[in-house]
Amino acid sequence: MHVYQYTMRDTRTVTVLSVMATVLVLGTVACIAINPSTATGLVPILAAVALIIKAIVGGGNTTDPDASPEDVTSVPWQTSDGPAVCGGDVGAPGAAEEADREDAQRCHDSGPECRAGTDAGSVIGVDDAVASPEGVEDMLRRDVFTAGSAALFRVPVLDALLSSPAAPGDISSPSQLGMAHVAEIRTTTEQMRTAARSQGGQASAVCAVAAAYSRLTQVPASESVAVRLGSQLADLHNLAGWCCFDSGLERHARWHYRAAFDLASQVGDDYQLSDALLFAGVIDAARGRPDDALKLYQLARMKLGPQGDPEQVAWLHAVSAHALAQMGHDQADDQLARARDGWQPPNIYHRADMDYQTALVQHELGRLDIAEHFAGAVNGAGLHRPVGIFARILRATVHVQAGESRGTDLARQAIDAVAGLRSVRARERLTPLVAALDARPGNEARELAVYARRVAAVPA
Repeated sequence: MHVYQYTMRDTRTVTVLSVMATVLVLGTVACIAINPSTATGLVPILAAVALIIKAIVGGGNTTDPDASPEDVTSVPWQTSDGPAVCGGDVGAPGAAEEADREDAQRCHDSGPECRAGTDAGSVIGVDDAVASPEGVEDMLRRDVFTAGSAALFRVPVLDALLSSPAAPGDISSPSQLGMAHVAEIRTTTEQMRTAARSQGGQASAVCAVAAAYSRLTQVPASESVAVRLGSQLADLHNLAGWCCFDSGLERHARWHYRAAFDLASQVGDDYQLSDALLFAGVIDAARGRPDDALKLYQLARMKLGPQGDPEQVAWLHAVSAHALAQMGHDQADDQLARARDGWQPPNIYHRADMDYQTALVQHELGRLDIAEHFAGAVNGAGLHRPVGIFARILRATVHVQAGESRGTDLARQAIDAVAGLRSVRARERLTPLVAALDARPGNEARELAVYARRVAAVPA
């Protein structure tokens, strides 16, 4: 069992020796800084000085010649549940206290035997010195210093290094929620949304954050704060669901959408509720169940009502148009017209997203020229970077299918772009392009098809 021994020492002796050692260290470091070529010869000196410092500060015999062995104070690390490493129960009354002092004295007198593990390996485990919360804090504080000294002097100073730092424990929840906590969740959500928009994926990080913040629903809060919290958590779960879907984790995505639906329902947030229904419908449409998707879109539109958020209503019409096009329904054009006429995109990024959605619908309806036009209009824009790359894939597919000469160049650019994304959906979108390349004659098309399959097989 490894034990740290803290003993009283002659203050003047320690001070003098410490000053001398410090001066020697600073002088040696200055020499190395002035002339780095001297480092080879001076580093061993630094190591020796480190050992001297360790000997000065470490355990040893008392320097008080009049002190009896009973006066020596030896404080072993103690476990959190009571027993001391080298003694009895902490705080035990009467005879137990005397037994503690006797055991501690024997531990001190035994010297190397009691501290053999520490001296032999220069590394101790957390389980060897688990302490009370105050003890753990002190252990971590000293370990950081020891690790820093070992990095500089190549040997640890003061104490042995921990084999694995002790975990400080879970961070406790606040006693009362306020708007500041809701604002923190909103800021974190937007930061993670930005990462998802630029790189795709992000499922692991967003799901972990959603789980951590969801614990706040158990913390007391005023009614207004609780409502805002529910809406913000619903938004976070909707983002987690989208990131899971983009990462190929559909079961996880559906779970998060259900969590968002429940949270939004509890606080009466129709927008977040419709978002959860819309995103869940997109999964069904992507997996060849457009009829199920259409039902979810209709529920979301009914919940929002005609006076709902114009952008959200427009998008529900747009995704409904795609589901109807998949079903070969003639109302697809009507739904697409409602989407584009009922809302004016405020900037090029929102407009690019709607243009890509339009291209998807037109491609599903077999109007390749119109689909290529809208896919080209995206031109790398869009609120989400993956949207711009999806548009590249669709455009390249149309050109390759048409047998145009620039089709292979567009295909290569699209495949290169997919390789840089953390998106499973983007890799899945390569499947029609691969089929088009396989059907096209020539070595270049075959090589690109092999390249696209290789990219699609790499985990996002």
